[in-house]
Amino acid sequence: MAAKVTRASPGMPYADHTTAEYERCLLGAYIMGADIGEQVKKDVFATGTHKVVFQVIKELKALGVEPDLITLVAELEKRKQLDAAGGYAGAAVLTNAIPSTANKSFYEAEVLTAYRGRGAWRAATTAKEAIENREVPDAVVTRLVAELETVTRNGEAAECGILFSDPLKKQFPPEDWLVEGLITTGLSVLTGASKIGKSWAALQLVTALDQGGCFLGSLRARRYDVLYCALEDTPKRIQGRVQKQGIETFNGSRLETKRRTPADLRAFLKANPQFRVVIIDTFQKMMGINDVNDYSQTVSGMSALKDIADSLSIAVIVIHHNRKGGDTDGDHMGSGEYRDKRHGGHYPNHEAEAVRPHYR
Repeated sequence: MAAKVTRASPGMPYADHTTAEYERCLLGAYIMGADIGEQVKKDVFATGTHKVVFQVIKELKALGVEPDLITLVAELEKRKQLDAAGGYAGAAVLTNAIPSTANKSFYEAEVLTAYRGRGAWRAATTAKEAIENREVPDAVVTRLVAELETVTRNGEAAECGILFSDPLKKQFPPEDWLVEGLITTGLSVLTGASKIGKSWAALQLVTALDQGGCFLGSLRARRYDVLYCALEDTPKRIQGRVQKQGIETFNGSRLETKRRTPADLRAFLKANPQFRVVIIDTFQKMMGINDVNDYSQTVSGMSALKDIADSLSIAVIVIHHNRKGGDTDGDHMGSGEYRDKRHGGHYPNHEAEAVRPHYR
């Protein structure tokens, strides 16, 4: 019985009869006693019936059982998966696919190459559709790179999740607080209504970190070089604000008033690892977003910045204007569901005379 190749989309490469034949030969080698390569997972197979058979073979081998036609069919029947595996005839084809295991490595390489080809095609197609839907280009590129990195791992990301017992056994390092109890590494968001003092708070944070003093009067700030992207200000305006704070000198922190792409930002930070903190004022200016109410653009842009923070183990603090719509309740400031799910959010109280962030 011929195996049916399942295609994720019309015209997908590496999902043809040649690929199916390589998969049959590889499964035949496993049935004949060949070891399963570490890189081979269920999802590297393009053919639905082959996914089913491979999983059964893998689990039987894990139990110390080398499957032949009889044991394979019996196990498939026990699991009520024989029809999904192509029936008895389909299993018989696999057991007679190759005369020996001599070319197992060749077939594994061909199957993995086909898997990477399909993954690259899907990633490129998804990126093309995202650009056509006018998603933020930099965020699309970041997502595309992440997807291609997964593909090059040859299906290692196919396993879903980990056992709850695994993290319980692991010793994690203590939280790396930049501002005691308030800001740590990763992506944080300071959001509120326009003209409430977010930029003043950001500049106060820059000076506290650069000087290694206190933020908001009592929160101890560690000494770090900061990259401050003040994209809505000019150097002259920043000078006036710094002078009003009574600051006469800075250490190694830098001021940037021109928009840079996330790719530019990542490249600079990789070349200058002394900058452990980035403050972006504002998110809209940095990501080139026109509609602050567009949830998909917000998520896409925040994800790109979060990836930079996580991959480089730094703190990225983003200033974000409260969404429009006349809502004046402080508990509804920010980007709602996205804020609560993924990041630390600091929300200035719009009724206060001074900026008084609190943590969610």
